[in-house]
Amino acid sequence: MGTKNNHDLYEHKFGFIQIPNYFFGDTATQGVMAVCKPNTFKVVLVVIRQTIGWNKEKDIISWSQFMKLTGMSKGALEDAIPNALNNGFIDRELVGVNTYSYWIPPELKERYGIKPE
Repeated sequence: MGTKNNHDLYEHKFGFIQIPNYFFGDTATQGVMAVCKPNTFKVVLVVIRQTIGWNKEKDIISWSQFMKLTGMSKGALEDAIPNALNNGFIDRELVGVNTYSYWIPPELKERYGIKPE
């Protein structure tokens, strides 16, 4: 009778999203998480989930999706989304009336990329 290691069982039961290391940082470099406000980081995580998590470059994310996935109010999002945009943690483009497509900018890796020790 074969056994699976805990990682296999966990992956099967819950699934995973790959998040680049530069979001977390390392002993030599602060990552995005260290310099983000908590609500801003929640917004960034939603964009990661909806893009990287589904193997997409960009995704249309509504305010109601942000509210549901972050647990934040519209007022809190009105601060957090612009903060994430102004700091270059996420980017977006208008694709319709009050409809935006969001993504993680490639240059973010250059700003926060983990450097070999």
